[in-house]
Amino acid sequence: MASTLKSIALSALFLALAACATPYQNPDTGFIGGSGSGGAPNYVTSYDMVFENFNGHDFMSMEGRLRGFPGYRSHRISESTGMVTRVWYETALGTADMKRFLVQAADGMGYDVRISMSGNSFLVQKY
Repeated sequence: MASTLKSIALSALFLALAACATPYQNPDTGFIGGSGSGGAPNYVTSYDMVFENFNGHDFMSMEGRLRGFPGYRSHRISESTGMVTRVWYETALGTADMKRFLVQAADGMGYDVRISMSGNSFLVQKY
């Protein structure tokens, strides 16, 4: 009996973990994530991003670009105080590609930025 319960518990745990790592297809673009960098392709990664020295207009422009990145799933502003905005961002992009797209977005808007990365956290500082 105990062996059967243990087997059922392990199966339930496996199914719960598998459900957390399912592929995501963006309904707007049809893109199924992953670029091959930063982990397994086709899976969603969450990033904590902090934008410093972006006024309201600057951040709204950047937010529009964030929505257009390949593999985009969702984002939400988790904190906004003056010139600092913290965003929770979900995408199929790995960290290297995420940084590359942040650089391209900032360059495309004419912003001089420094981007620091640690794990799944980005700090984007505008000068």
